[in-house]
Amino acid sequence: MIATSGTGEYRLTQAPRLESSVILGHTVNNGDINRSGIRELAISFDRAVTVDAATVLNLFNHTTGEHIDLSPATLQDNGTSSIIWDLSSVVLPDGRYTAELPVAGTTPGPTQTHTFEFSKLSGDVNGNGVV
Repeated sequence: MIATSGTGEYRLTQAPRLESSVILGHTVNNGDINRSGIRELAISFDRAVTVDAATVLNLFNHTTGEHIDLSPATLQDNGTSSIIWDLSSVVLPDGRYTAELPVAGTTPGPTQTHTFEFSKLSGDVNGNGVV
């Protein structure tokens, strides 16, 4: 598009539009059913994405009513189609959790906020919520 003004002619260009990413799924502990400890959370996308920081993911413990600080967490494989939140430096109390990845903070961003639930219970080696 060309625009004109009293001082001359200007060419206006539009930045390329990034298509939204689609979340294909998530895993806890690389699919291991052991819930005695949570080492990692992974989210898979239909294309390579970049997450701004590990703290983009919101983590809430429904049992204790606390939001979990993910600033000690690190991202693995950022910039690929499967990003892993390494939680080995994060203390997770026993409880039922909701993880939420909002649209903002991921490039290209997903079409909608993605949430999933999981539990952590010390001694729960088979994921049934009983010790």
